Amino acid sequence: MRHAFANQEKQTFFVLGYFVEWNAVRGIAMAMAEGIKHSPAFVTFLNKILGGYKYKNFEYIVNFIRNVLSHNISNKIRLIENDYKRTAESFIKRVDPLGVAKFEVIYSRDWPEKNYLSKNDYGFAIEIDFSKLKEGDEFLGIVTEWQLFMIMELCRNLVWLYRKK
Repeated sequence: MRHAFANQEKQTFFVLGYFVEWNAVRGIAMAMAEGIKHSPAFVTFLNKILGGYKYKNFEYIVNFIRNVLSHNISNKIRLIENDYKRTAESFIKRVDPLGVAKFEVIYSRDWPEKNYLSKNDYGFAIEIDFSKLKEGDEFLGIVTEWQLFMIMELCRNLVWLYRKK
């Protein structure tokens, strides 16, 4: 710790924050994916609050994030075929034959009755074209860091709403 404090202005100290950040995102995505996998009541809630098609896109995007970050933590996260191929194939087969997962949330539009979540047009959108993913693609070229933080905030809000019901 003494070394980290003494060198906090250097890049080596930043690396710790970088890994903490990625592990936090991975952990939240993993917890959400496991909740979806093991809790039918939670899936019913998510379908109700997000809507069926939007929910399926959300589920596949969260699984994609979890799978890629679970096996690849480096400063240039690049796709490894084993981490995305099954998710991509399943999405194309079960949800959209074109392979495009689109997910958008604007809190005030999508949940006006939950006005305590946001009073303006706060939200985000993510689009992943599963049909175009290739081994070696940069992860942050597919999902930006800002989008990752926004979907993780949404995961937190969804769990909070689920517990509150």
